[in-house]
Amino acid sequence: MTVTGDAAPFKDVDLDGIYVQKMKIYVDLYAKDEGWMYGTDTPLLAELIEETPQKVDDEQYRWKGIGRNHKAAVLHYVPEDRDIHIADTSGSSANDEVTFVLNYRNNTWMVTIETKSSSTAAPDSSGGSNSGLNV
Repeated sequence: MTVTGDAAPFKDVDLDGIYVQKMKIYVDLYAKDEGWMYGTDTPLLAELIEETPQKVDDEQYRWKGIGRNHKAAVLHYVPEDRDIHIADTSGSSANDEVTFVLNYRNNTWMVTIETKSSSTAAPDSSGGSNSGLNV
């Protein structure tokens, strides 16, 4: 999605548009040919740190993980001829604890990511997220 400048395939799985919106800057960057990312093939990494997810109820599971920016990932921004080190923009190059929240909604599983400091959407009454990726 981000390297093609075409968000259409991602919109099919991100029913609420949360991640499409979060990635818009990268999609626009490639679509307008204003820059590129280099330094690594995996600028963003996610790793599950539990063998199995924790069941909240029949419609929600939570799975702990680690999210990290690759320390070598660099975004080149053509209009300013500037390189931006992705690890520097995250406030920390350390591993971030995340929780993958899986909710069953509209006959499909939706996945969102919550961090310690924030979540991708306001929690609902069950403590989970109402939005995310359709898998």
